[in-house]
Amino acid sequence: MQAHRAIYRRSLPSLDESAGLHAMLGSHFEVAARMLLEQHRIELPAHDGRTVPLATAARFIAYGVVGAIEAWVAEEPPRPIDDLVSDIRLLLPAWWPIG
Repeated sequence: MQAHRAIYRRSLPSLDESAGLHAMLGSHFEVAARMLLEQHRIELPAHDGRTVPLATAARFIAYGVVGAIEAWVAEEPPRPIDDLVSDIRLLLPAWWPIG
């Protein structure tokens, strides 16, 4: 991620009007999240007898991570990448593994 910071900074929509990289990263993370959920490598918690649809959970995780990356690349000077990863770990729900 650190190596791609300059690309992210130029291309993410909150910093530039182009939505291309935002959509590409979000889609990439969403596909990965959906795959983990569909393969039952991660189980969604139930609440009141129901679970959140997989597509909703996958998109929520994916675009939350993209939002955190957008905030990080906007920082001047940027915090260390380890701080960003730590922040993402704190923000993700407890049922979502990150490692």
